[in-house]
Amino acid sequence: MLSMLMAFAVVGGGLAGMTATQSAGALPTAGYWLVSADGGTFAFGAPFLGNPISSGPDICSAPVTVGSQVCRAIAASPGGDGYWVMASETFEGGTSGMVSGFGAIPLTPTPPPLSGLNGPLVGAATTSNGSGLLLAASDGGVFAYGTASFFGSAAGEQGAAPIVGISTSSVVNGYWLAAADGKVQPFGAAIFFEDMSTTHLNAPIVGIAATSDGRGYWLTAADGGVFAFGDASFAGSMAGHHLNAPIVGIAGTADNGGYWLVAADGGVFAFGDAPFLGSMAGHHLNAPVVGLAASEPAA
Repeated sequence: MLSMLMAFAVVGGGLAGMTATQSAGALPTAGYWLVSADGGTFAFGAPFLGNPISSGPDICSAPVTVGSQVCRAIAASPGGDGYWVMASETFEGGTSGMVSGFGAIPLTPTPPPLSGLNGPLVGAATTSNGSGLLLAASDGGVFAYGTASFFGSAAGEQGAAPIVGISTSSVVNGYWLAAADGKVQPFGAAIFFEDMSTTHLNAPIVGIAATSDGRGYWLTAADGGVFAFGDASFAGSMAGHHLNAPIVGIAGTADNGGYWLVAADGGVFAFGDAPFLGSMAGHHLNAPVVGLAASEPAA
């Protein structure tokens, strides 16, 4: 049960966005955002800054249909006062992708739409100053914008499992890619801290989150399993527990003392010192939740 006042923004006849403790323009606090496949964005303990449905541009199809361009990830800017929503589409002529920013987004202009991709976009991450953006595609392709540097990709690797996420850290000039089979690949100054590629998994990996000091990372699987490497601490998981919908993402706290998992039905599970501030579980959603991003106050 939520122990806080919640305000809902209803757009186009469906629940498109919400904020659990703040309204647009409020000062950022530690919290998190969820994004659904149709662009609905839901804020808990963080400011609601808009979404592709209510604020435009409408980069995600609503309703979601086969072959439509759907939102696939959300990435927060430093300071908790902005976020990017990323969408991608696979159609008969190929695959495309694009992003839209909301709130305080230092990166200008907005990265142009991508076309001719060999796989849909599946992950996004921002650089420490917020003026750089990294996108990852399922074939391992990486696309860098603004101050983000390109250090290589996993594109072209024959027989490789699809990439499911990308992560970076405020102190590492590089990034990690995670694949569905648990393989983690570091690029640039990012360090490899082992992975799950040689271990049996009960469900595919669906997300990666690096610790804020860049000395570790967490992986999460669709069944709620969490795997911690480097200085990332294991604080629990949902493996072995009943889930109403598969896990689709993970985000860590700024002090590396905890993390959140999010499920496709909007359920949020908090571990360690990560506070539970609410979720969309039990609420009607026009499309499944596809990603989670943590908001942290500016230092």
